[in-house]
Amino acid sequence: MASSSNSAKFTVPSLNSQNYQSWKFKVKMLLIREGTWKYTQESKSDPVPQEWLQMDQKAQSTISLSIEDDQIVHVCKCESAKEMWEQLQKVHERINLSNKLYLMRKLYQSKLHNDQDMQDYIRNTLETVERLRGIGENMKDFHVAALLLSGLPESYDPLVTALDARPDDELTLEYVRGKLVDEYKRKTESVSGKICNKETREWFVCKKPGHLKAECRVWKDKMNQLKKQNSQQRVKSAVSENNDPAMTKRMWVHPLVMAREQKGHFTLLYSDLRRFLATGESFASLHLQFRVGKSTISKIVRCTCNVIWQKLQPIVMPSPTEETWLQVAAGFQTVANFPNCIGAVDGKHIRVQKPPRSGSHFFNYKKYFSVVLMAVADAHYNFVAIDVGAYGSTGDSRVLRTSQIGLQILRDCGTLPAPQPLPGSTDPVPFVMVSDEAFPLLTNLLRPYPRRGLDDRRRIFNYRLSRARRYVECTFGIMSSQWRIFHTAIQLQPSTVDAVIKACCVLHNFGRQYTSDVFEEAQARSFMPVLTVSGRPSNSGVSVRDTFTDYFMSPEGAVHWQYSSVGVVQPDQQRRQEPA
Repeated sequence: MASSSNSAKFTVPSLNSQNYQSWKFKVKMLLIREGTWKYTQESKSDPVPQEWLQMDQKAQSTISLSIEDDQIVHVCKCESAKEMWEQLQKVHERINLSNKLYLMRKLYQSKLHNDQDMQDYIRNTLETVERLRGIGENMKDFHVAALLLSGLPESYDPLVTALDARPDDELTLEYVRGKLVDEYKRKTESVSGKICNKETREWFVCKKPGHLKAECRVWKDKMNQLKKQNSQQRVKSAVSENNDPAMTKRMWVHPLVMAREQKGHFTLLYSDLRRFLATGESFASLHLQFRVGKSTISKIVRCTCNVIWQKLQPIVMPSPTEETWLQVAAGFQTVANFPNCIGAVDGKHIRVQKPPRSGSHFFNYKKYFSVVLMAVADAHYNFVAIDVGAYGSTGDSRVLRTSQIGLQILRDCGTLPAPQPLPGSTDPVPFVMVSDEAFPLLTNLLRPYPRRGLDDRRRIFNYRLSRARRYVECTFGIMSSQWRIFHTAIQLQPSTVDAVIKACCVLHNFGRQYTSDVFEEAQARSFMPVLTVSGRPSNSGVSVRDTFTDYFMSPEGAVHWQYSSVGVVQPDQQRRQEPA
């Protein structure tokens, strides 16, 4: 939007969903220059003077012409400039908990990337700070300066150490900004100086400056081709002249190495990764079998697992929607006789080799080092959602509470279906997940009753819940039997371990959905040992669990074998046995 006054032109970017703070400041200055700013702050008087009405309409036109089309819906029904200004402020400066959490998370997670300009990094951080201040959050300059320093990479550690030695009263926001910009310019100039000092002589083979013989790719390709031709000629001459099998055996090349040159590098990549995941062999063993370097195998495993996750995750494990949860609930109703169940959640400890300088973070209660795979499974032994990478020393309840599954599903129930009545009943009941004793009792998360002092109702509820919860245990077992890398300690870096686990999970779903193999349910499974009960149960969680308990004892929700499975006499048989 352009406005001219006294032959001076001013351009204000149109308002969208991202630039409200800068737009607000510029439009305010423009309205002040036009003499219409007070009309956005004062209400209409009665009666309305004609001059006041003209200036108010001028302010309305200035605001309307400086916003994009998708923002017009917010102000099209406003009758004054003050009403338009307040409406836009209400839309873009929502003072609620979710908006404040989003901005604070964005602020505390901001980092300076290697390819990012320092000015852009500072500007993005300050824009987020201004948005927080706009919704009433008091952000001191000292804290903003500390956040700017905390988002720097390790190459800026000397600067942070030097600033730490300065007095606190000198560490103002402007001082820190200046030091960051100066350090960034110094690093940029040093890198550009190294580039300018590069070799300028020409190599006579390729006629290109900037490198010598040892760095010339044309020369290397020419020498490699010559070596290959000489090697093939020696093999042919040795076989034709001597006709000696021993000589031929000494010249033999591994078929996989030959296939790499004939069929492409993917043949070697796929063979290495498939054997590594399916058998759990070490890199040293694969190095001897495939004649490939250990560092090359490590790169193959890491890159291929990341690509598998990126390509298969949107297909076989997309982000759950309300329709997805309803399909999972229908499966549990049909297979496990557990209505309104949207998944079975549990954690699995993946054994790893102790990472360097990790202390006891990865040491779990089973006395070995591990990372935790937290997963939600459906009734068809597929993973619905997973979270990978928590320390093995962390309990299941805390892993769930801090994982994306807990943050997006159990706390933010926006994607969960609305409560529905259980079959044969009329009162709506929330959709729930089932878990073991290591998890807390919440509105959308059920756990069994404590084992002491159980009556018949609670014993039957525990039995019915365990029938539904075992599907996540069986899912872990199927995946471990297919990818036997989980039977040994994974000797990789933690980031690569996470990539391997995620790749195996999506490959497991892919195999379940696109093959005809059917897994027969185990007749009995033992429960994992439990360390402690984490947290007090919520009142709503207790009410939901009691509702399911009563339902499983009613004629609509009971199954005929549940009484014999837990050693309880069926109610109608008990009444017949009582004396008249």
